[in-house]
Amino acid sequence: MQKRVGLARALQLKPEIMLFDEPTTGLDPVMTQDIYHLFAEIQAREGFASIIVSHDIPKVFNLADQVIILHQGKMDVFATPEEIQWSNQTHIKEFVLTTMGEIYQSHLVER
Repeated sequence: MQKRVGLARALQLKPEIMLFDEPTTGLDPVMTQDIYHLFAEIQAREGFASIIVSHDIPKVFNLADQVIILHQGKMDVFATPEEIQWSNQTHIKEFVLTTMGEIYQSHLVER
């Protein structure tokens, strides 16, 4: 409930950009899904840009238009989730395989 209240309070300012720092930390999987769905719905309706800092890679890849991946403390990749998933860079492939697991492997079989 606190996450929704925080979002409602922030929306009163009619922002152009919203920053979400680990917005689903401490939530169960069902509530996490609800929060990401709420973000997408409100963003589409209100038209603001969202920046989401998260370690929940599968959810972010499903939600984001663009993703930034940091490597050794610096921006390494700025691309669409699909471009990142099909990257030929070894460390990016390892990252995607580790964080996406079976989801990524099923894409490899389809490709």
